[in-house]
Amino acid sequence: LSDEFKEKIEDIIWERVELLKDLKENEMLINSTIKELQRRCKDYEKTKKEVESNERKLIELIESLDDELDIKSIYKDPVSYLFPGISDI
Repeated sequence: LSDEFKEKIEDIIWERVELLKDLKENEMLINSTIKELQRRCKDYEKTKKEVESNERKLIELIESLDDELDIKSIYKDPVSYLFPGISDI
């Protein structure tokens, strides 16, 4: 084989080696990105559960406050509470 042909083959081989290095770097970057996305997904699910729990607690609190307000209005003015239209007469 001629020296020129050998050089071309060697150049092609080095180009392939560089491409393989780039591919490996890209693979590592993709894997680290996947891991980061998985971590964020877990954090999101945890936060979502906490928000849902807080939402349930707030609903329970609002309902208990509504019940308490109803009870107070019964004691303040039982007639108007039991017969809402009577005060308009």
